[in-house]
Parts: sequence; C-alpha cells; structure tokens
Amino acid sequence: MVVTTVSLDSITQLSDLATYLGVDVKALRLVSLHRTVICKRDGCILPAAEHNRSKCILCSQRWFPLSTSAANGRRGYGLYGPKFMRSYQNCKSPPASCCCDTPLCEKIGYSHEGMITLPSKTKCDKDLISFINALGIQDRTLRDKIIEQPRSYRVAPWHISPNHREFVSGKWSLKKMDVYKDRDGKAWPFAPPNHSLQEYIDVEIHEYQRDFEYCRNGYDNELPNWIKKLSRIQKNASPAALSSVTPSTTASSLKTSTTSLSKPKQLTFATPATAPRPRSKRTAKDTLEIMNLDTKLRRVEGEKKSSEKQHTEDIIQLKKIIEELEQERAKALRRVGELTAENTDLKSELHKLKQNTAQLPLTFDDLKPGGVLGKSVSVFTFFPTYEANDAFLELLNFTEECDKGDGLCENMRSYSCVSMHERRKYNGMASDDDMSISSSDEEEDAKEETRGRKRSLDWKTEWLVYCCYVKCGMTMEQILPFFGIGQTKVHNIVYGWANVLCLALKEFFPTPTRSQMLKAYPKSMIRKLGHAKIFQLLDATEWFAEIASMKTVNSILYSTYKHNSTLKFLAGCDPIGIPWADSISEGYPGAVSDPVITTQTDILSRVPYGCAVQVDKGFLIDNECAEKGLICIRPQKMLTGQQQQSANETARHQKVGITRIPVEQMN
Repeated sequence: MVVTTVSLDSITQLSDLATYLGVDVKALRLVSLHRTVICKRDGCILPAAEHNRSKCILCSQRWFPLSTSAANGRRGYGLYGPKFMRSYQNCKSPPASCCCDTPLCEKIGYSHEGMITLPSKTKCDKDLISFINALGIQDRTLRDKIIEQPRSYRVAPWHISPNHREFVSGKWSLKKMDVYKDRDGKAWPFAPPNHSLQEYIDVEIHEYQRDFEYCRNGYDNELPNWIKKLSRIQKNASPAALSSVTPSTTASSLKTSTTSLSKPKQLTFATPATAPRPRSKRTAKDTLEIMNLDTKLRRVEGEKKSSEKQHTEDIIQLKKIIEELEQERAKALRRVGELTAENTDLKSELHKLKQNTAQLPLTFDDLKPGGVLGKSVSVFTFFPTYEANDAFLELLNFTEECDKGDGLCENMRSYSCVSMHERRKYNGMASDDDMSISSSDEEEDAKEETRGRKRSLDWKTEWLVYCCYVKCGMTMEQILPFFGIGQTKVHNIVYGWANVLCLALKEFFPTPTRSQMLKAYPKSMIRKLGHAKIFQLLDATEWFAEIASMKTVNSILYSTYKHNSTLKFLAGCDPIGIPWADSISEGYPGAVSDPVITTQTDILSRVPYGCAVQVDKGFLIDNECAEKGLICIRPQKMLTGQQQQSANETARHQKVGITRIPVEQMN
C-alpha cells in the first residue's frame, strides 16, 4: 500500500497519478467516491473511495482486485470496466461467479447482465457432460459436483458465441434455435460454451471500454471530474481544519466546524465557498449523432481488425500446410525413386535366380542336412525332418512282395495319360452302357500300357512339389521355375498325389472297434461327462463354392450361415480327434440342413449299438438315433418364450462345449 502526499493540483494527466500511486491507469477509471465517508487516516480530509477500507486513494490502493490476491478476491483483476467488478450500480449482493476454472474467465470478472444455466440433468446426461467438456473444466471434483447438481451452477455469457445469445431488457439470454453450430461447423443440441474468451476481450470488451472512457472524459489521458473535485478539496482546505480532522470525522461534522465550506446540496462533498460551481454540459443533437456514428465506426473497425487478424492467421496456417505437403511430396518422390531403383535391382536378381533355378532345379535330396532346404524342412513339407518324410514315402510306396521299382508311388500314372473311360469308372459316373469297352477304348488302353519316356522328376521330388502346392500355398506358376517343369506336369503331380493319399490314408485309418475306442479313450472326457459312451463327435463344415449363374442352383447352394454359396460336408471323429474313412460324407449344397445330411449319408450306421453320438444343438437327430439304438448328446436349445436356462441345462451345455473341441479343431 502506497501512502502519498502528492498535490493533486500538480497532476495534469491520468497516467501521472497512476505512476505516483503505483497502479494501472485502468484502476483509476474504476474509482467511485463515498458520499458521506471521509478517509479514516489521521490528518486526511479527502473523501474515501468505495471498497477501499474507508480510505482515500492517496492513503490506500485496494479498491480494485489484484492478480496476487486470494482466489475469492482476485476475480476481475483484468480491470476491464465497472460492470465486471464485484459491485456495480449499488447492487445489494454480488452476482454468482462462473463455474469454469479458466484463468482468462477469472481475469474478466463478474457478469451483472445475467448468467447462463447449464443443461438439465434429467433431460440428457450426455448433453450435460458434453457441455462440461466444451467448457474445459478439468478438475474431477468440480465436474462431479456440477453433474450432481447442474442447476446450482451458472456460466458467464462470454463463453457463448454472439450468434447464440441476445441482449434483452438489460440481460443476456440464449437464442432459441433447433441446432447450434460453432465456428468449426459442428452441430450441437445446445449453445456450446466454446467461444474464444480472447476474441470476446478484443472485440466486445474493448468496444465497451472505448464507450466507457468517452463517457467518463477519459480520452487523451484527461483527468476525470472526481480528481478535479479532490484537487479543489485538497487545495482549499485550511491547516486548522486539517489538524482538527479525526478518523471519525464525517462530512456533516466537518460542515459545522468549518465556516468556509459551501452548501452541501451543491456538491457531493463539503467544499470551500470560494470553489466555483461546475456548469452542466449540454450536447446538441448533431453532436450526439456524431458520437453514435463514431461508436459504430469504432465497432466496425474492431470487427474489421479481428477478421483481418483471423484471415492472416488462416493464411499463415495454410502456408504452413502447403510447405508441409510440399516436403511430403518431395519425400514421396525421393521414395518412389528409391523404390524404382530397388525394384529394378530385384527384377535383375529375380532373373538371375530364375536362370539359376532353371539350371539347378530343386530335388528331394535338397531336404537332407546341408542341402538348400535342410534348415526349412518343416516349412516346405508336412514332417519336421528329411528322415520322417522318407519313412512316410516308403510306407506309402508299399513295395512289400514286389520287385524293385514296382511300388505304388513309383508307377503312378499321370492324370493326363488316364483315359476318359477310366476316369468315369474311377469316379463312379459311368452307366451300364458306358461300362462296355469299345474296340477303340481297348486300343487306347493297349497304347497306354506301353511304357513311355522316362519321368522328368523322381517320384519323391514329385512329393516335394505336392507339398509346396498344398503346404506352402504356392501357385503353379510359382512352382515352375524351382523344379524346371511345365504347368501341365505340376497339374498332373498335384492331382495324382491327391488321389493316392486319399486311397492310402483310408487304409491307414479304418473305422475303429468298440474295444479299440475304449483303449484310447481320453480320461478328461470321462471326468467331464462321467462315462465313456461317446463313439463319435459329429459336426458339419462348409467350403466356399463358385456362385452359380442359374438362380435355382444358386438358391440351393446359398448358405444362410456363411452368407455365400457353399458345399457342406458332414465330418466325424473319435474322442481323441482322429477321423476315419467312413466318417467324412460327400458334399451337399449349403442350403441343406444338418439333420437332412445326417439322414441321407447314413453315417450313424457306423456307430455301434448302445454308444453315443455328440453333436451341436443344431443337429435335431434324436429320433434317428433312437431308431438305431444310439444315445444323442446335444446341448439343450432355448425354448419359445424361455428367457434363461436352468442350472442343469447350463452345466450340460458347458460340458458338451468343452468336450467338442477335437471335432472343432479337425474342421
């Protein structure tokens, strides 16, 4: 606090007084003098300023909020005008403060022109949370309090865009709109509190300050009338009067003790009789119109400057974006050049590899340790080592009681060398008339019995070709350069080995007997179900098929489960997950249901009498199983109108689901 004895008569400009007092010039424009209270400091006769602890401005400078004050006493420290202070126009109680925790809002101060209510909690909790997020409240405790009682809090009108509020009867209120859009074009169901506070200060508050300073004679750093009044009181006060003044002295007691003071009705404070009476000023109509036009002009200039500033910022931002895009484009062009050069190098290397592979094709011996594929045997074949592949091929060749070179796989005929008659006979498609062999067919078969030229690949190398196609997923065009063969040869190898494996594996995995099943029955399934009656786990699997051009065929093939044209197969396995030859059905259209396929394939006849078949809840084959003397273990489906299954049904459902894992893995 500064206590000064400066002579106000020597002050010619408002900034000089602010410098003497050590305050901002804007703080002096907020001074409002008491009508009856004189400064309580001993020896001071000047009137006290309101909200200044009953002291004049020379003895104390606490009539305005400071940024260093406590949190409840610094609101409005931006000193933007009287209407943003705690007390304004003799209000009995200060208005409610804004519920946000924004420092810039605290700097602006109080709103004596109405506050905005928050969206009701009962209307929509989502709107209330969106309103709080747009307001920028980060304190979790404050957010919870607002969400709990939203009607107990208010928002200052400067948080709302001018397009969404209107000034009616001295108060700010929200405009009624169906949809509120902010500056970014985003639609809100309520007026969003995301207006820029800095823009409010630059446009609306600065315009108010210009009008306020004009009304208070504050232009060009001129002194307001209250300083002139204090100067006259300080100049004309006698030394005797100054010495007799005490802190409890009021204007009325000063009037009775000093005979040189003038009439109290003429001035707010007791002044000497020699002080001239101020003359009232009248303004002509033309002058008033000029003042209004000047105010509008300043408002338009402020809006123009704000828009120009915004446009400048937008242009700078666009230039930055263009520079970033140019840099990214340059990087992309450099990357394209690098990739083009890399692609050229890769093409040359690929050409060299093709030449090398054409000269040195892969063989089955490359799977040996030290070979080209010696470290990646499990990647290219179905077995982990060269020895395992060789043992499987020797078993598959079946050379027992045969001469050397007469094994099953060694004498495999190419698919292109098989006649149409033999193909029909093999596939079971020939009729009785077609089964009669004509003389031309006999001549063709006689020609085929004669040995042709030597095979280009060893039969074990053909096994490697089949593994590359099936296991690795390589296309026929990709296989050609690695083995130095043609596409027809690859087709013959893949088709021939598929048929050989189909026939051989059927013999390797016959339908087990009941005693064989019990010997290998898993203990985990016995613990779950409490018995060992399950002989077969049955399920259906679907493969995608080509979409037929005929609508009738497409309707039969369409599967509502896969939402595509499919072929459906019925697949079964034993409790340890091994299928056998008769447990896989032929393919059926995808629209056919699971119970129908089960009846048509007669797959249940392979299950011994008294055993159980475990199926999914879509297999409604209880009657078919009962006719064959079998037990059907199936999860219970939800009945019509049933909302929840019982505890027994739920436990049964879980047990069946856990024990069906082998057939799901097989599919």
